[in-house]
Amino acid sequence: SFQIFAAFAASISAFSIGNAIGWTSQISLKMTEGEMGFEITNDQLGWIGSLSAVGAAFMALIIGYICDKIGRKLAQLLLVLPMASGWGLLVWASNVPMLYAGRILTGMSMGAFMVTNPLYINEISQKEIRGILGSLTQLFISGGILFDAIVGKFASIQSYTLYCFVVPMIFGCVFIFMPETPIYYLRKGEEGTAEKVLKKLRSKEYDIESELENLKLSLSKQQEGNSFKIFKE
Repeated sequence: SFQIFAAFAASISAFSIGNAIGWTSQISLKMTEGEMGFEITNDQLGWIGSLSAVGAAFMALIIGYICDKIGRKLAQLLLVLPMASGWGLLVWASNVPMLYAGRILTGMSMGAFMVTNPLYINEISQKEIRGILGSLTQLFISGGILFDAIVGKFASIQSYTLYCFVVPMIFGCVFIFMPETPIYYLRKGEEGTAEKVLKKLRSKEYDIESELENLKLSLSKQQEGNSFKIFKE
């Protein structure tokens, strides 16, 4: 059913998370040896490796609120901007501050995607396959890290980073055609729209009415603002 395709489309962002996590793993020596065309000291390299965590921590504090205000889909699409901008700075960096800025921006999207990706997949998945689809997040993160380990070792820094830059662009082009989650619409009081989304996500034989009623019942029990508690039912 369409929910499987939507889950895979959403998980492209998780591949970009893996890229951001492992970006420096194979290129640290190349960077200190001057491949980027300017000097990078070991101390600066340490900051380049760790500044993504600063951006990630900041976004982790506010992304839940953003998702509840504008929706899970739109929040993820907007995250393409800082992710692509960050990779762009890293691709065409001409000095260390550009590398710092690029790592902070990619870290911001990385931290936010770590919240939005599993949230989106959980909210579009029927309970029978929710665990399987939920595992896609970690699978794609691992794939992104593996990509870094292989491509980063053999490609030039700029070429390798350019490949990383393309990933969020692909995600944006694919994910824009995916639906918002039915749970978000129910939280906004748009039951009719939630039902239409469920029909799109599920197979024709699936009992939409029963699931919709269960979702409404679960939402009525959960504490306001806790978007994950619904999946404990």
